[in-house]
Amino acid sequence: MKRVITTLCIIAFTASIVSADRNCYRYRDNRQPERIEQYSGVNVTPPPRADELFSPAEFSRAHGIFLGWNEYEKVVLKDIALEIAKQDTVYVVHMKGQDSTCRSYFAENNVNMDNVKFIDADTNEVSVWIRDYGSFYVYEDGKQAAVQYDYKNYPTNPIPGLLADVWGFTYYHASLRFSGGNFMCDGNGMGFYADVLLEENLLLGQEDSVARNFKQYLGCDSVVCLKSMRRDGTGHIDMFCKLLNDTLILVGEYEKASDAYGQNKMILDQNAKKLSKLKNLDGRPFNVVRIPMPPIYYIGSNPVTASYTNSLIVNNKVLVPVYGDSLAKLDTIALNLYKELMPDYEIIGIYSSEIIKSNGAVHCVTNTHFHENPLMIFHSYFDTAVANEAPVIDFRLNPRFKTMAASVFYKAASENEFTEVEAELENGIFSATLPVMGEDFEYYFKGGATWGGEEITVTLPEDAPTTTFSAVVIPTGINSSLAAKRGITFSQYPNPFKGKTTLTYTVNKNSTVSLVIYNVHGRKVCTLADGFHTEGFYSAVWTGTDTKGKQLSSGIYYSVLRVNGGSQNSITRKNKLYIVR
Repeated sequence: MKRVITTLCIIAFTASIVSADRNCYRYRDNRQPERIEQYSGVNVTPPPRADELFSPAEFSRAHGIFLGWNEYEKVVLKDIALEIAKQDTVYVVHMKGQDSTCRSYFAENNVNMDNVKFIDADTNEVSVWIRDYGSFYVYEDGKQAAVQYDYKNYPTNPIPGLLADVWGFTYYHASLRFSGGNFMCDGNGMGFYADVLLEENLLLGQEDSVARNFKQYLGCDSVVCLKSMRRDGTGHIDMFCKLLNDTLILVGEYEKASDAYGQNKMILDQNAKKLSKLKNLDGRPFNVVRIPMPPIYYIGSNPVTASYTNSLIVNNKVLVPVYGDSLAKLDTIALNLYKELMPDYEIIGIYSSEIIKSNGAVHCVTNTHFHENPLMIFHSYFDTAVANEAPVIDFRLNPRFKTMAASVFYKAASENEFTEVEAELENGIFSATLPVMGEDFEYYFKGGATWGGEEITVTLPEDAPTTTFSAVVIPTGINSSLAAKRGITFSQYPNPFKGKTTLTYTVNKNSTVSLVIYNVHGRKVCTLADGFHTEGFYSAVWTGTDTKGKQLSSGIYYSVLRVNGGSQNSITRKNKLYIVR
């Protein structure tokens, strides 16, 4: 088990250490949850009620990292701080009275002290395993908040509350035993965890319960459960899996079964196979790459599982655990694989042969302080264009930037280079009008913003143009002529609407029909029709709610009608809807 060296309590913050009131007011901007409920002896808050809630991916923009100071593990903490503090901030949480000790140690070892800040916890224990103890960052309607999950049988975990006080975040306490090292997110609404979570919560076979919780507290629209390795000390996902971007996943691989404990080789092979069959919420498949797992060794009767996926991504750096000695060649293979897959990042090895004996490495002893404005792109549903019509693609950036610009890059199937089309911004939505397309094409998004004098950019997909979106072009006039020939119409009124709108459509032959509403993220909001239709006139009323009956916020939505979907002569109609509350 990981050595637990800590609990945190109340704070003092900044490089000069400013004392804080023990009863510091945690819920800011009048956003305190309306009630506190009891759950297994701990305070559990209702989940956020934001219209838009999402968790950042580890590769999202960050200010820096948190470390939990500990004398026994100070060497690896120093090595991590030495690299991160070169350009980003390292926030060091330490025990009462240890300010001068850890400050002196970092300074003596050439850490850039201009980028090191200290958080003085008024307690006699501080945990080096700051990843597992939290916080979980979320963005609710563009504002940061902190979520606490209880670490195993430790319901009084004060770290998320401590950090919420430091940054003035709204603070939520969720009702699961859950560790930070057992969660990863693609930043686009999909979360991943390993099934030790189900064991710790007596929820075996109840993945739906976890999915509901992750949806409510972390904004995950889709949740993937993988199998935990056995006897690796944690069962956490970060011991064998790593998201490098929104569709690229590293999964550990043992060369032979005898290199792994028990059935762990088979477990990792099964996890890799499962992930390789998945698509993200934009419909793009995940690319699974295998990375070597060092052979296990024993300290007494306890197996030690070393891992190269227990790495840390911070802005343009990746810190990868390495082990030296007999594993030096394997270290080189792992580092070179990271360099190949992440050519725009600086890949740095962090010697971890001592910390791994406690069943953790670089990822386990760090946590990320994400930026208040991560600059993310959300795009609307678009996969079909008509050859004689100019495609219009809508998307938006994180709404809190005052200065923004964005473009869509497209490339026809027969072309070699992408062409940029600048998007126009109106009411928070970017729209890019492409030229009339005569063949299928690829496209991706690029956004830019100014923050504090800094120019920042982002693409979607994250590794574009290596990965792109694709659209099928229906031959000239076929969609319109087929629709006219079949007598298919599609309209809605009123639009914009406040309370409800009626969508009407006709078909003049027996067909399979679906009518689906999407939001500007390209997420399916609700299904109004799905199944076999005989010839006739149809109508569906939409009250501006999702599948659970929750009223949706003002904004742009899309109604997509598909007739005989999947057949060669299928017809797709897409209309824009406006909700005005």
